[in-house]
Amino acid sequence: MINQSIIPCIWFDGDVEQIAEWYVSIFPDSFVDYTTTLTDTPAGETTIVTLSLAGQFFQLLGAGPLKDRNPSISYMVTFPTTEEVETLWHKLADGADVLMPLDTYDFSERYGWLKDKYGVSWQIMHSGGMD
Repeated sequence: MINQSIIPCIWFDGDVEQIAEWYVSIFPDSFVDYTTTLTDTPAGETTIVTLSLAGQFFQLLGAGPLKDRNPSISYMVTFPTTEEVETLWHKLADGADVLMPLDTYDFSERYGWLKDKYGVSWQIMHSGGMD
């Protein structure tokens, strides 16, 4: 049972089961919870995958090309070590559009912002913990 009041739902034009497996493979402590297929939606047959990425539940909606994403909505991921930041960054960066390179900024020892190969915008940041 999901005990989370707000669950982000991200619309995809593609195989959301494959996309979910990719995210689960690169985020720590992650898993696919369940998959549901709906029929007779405005997009036709729609697949919904519910997954947990590093303890945060998401739903991925495979409903075709009716909607687009832009980087004005992004997901912030923080880690207590720069090594964890670097690891996730390099996995997400494959095929990504880098909006702010992974670097040192006034507000964080390690921070980067990118739009991954599936068009999802992620901000990855060192939370200031000890390395």
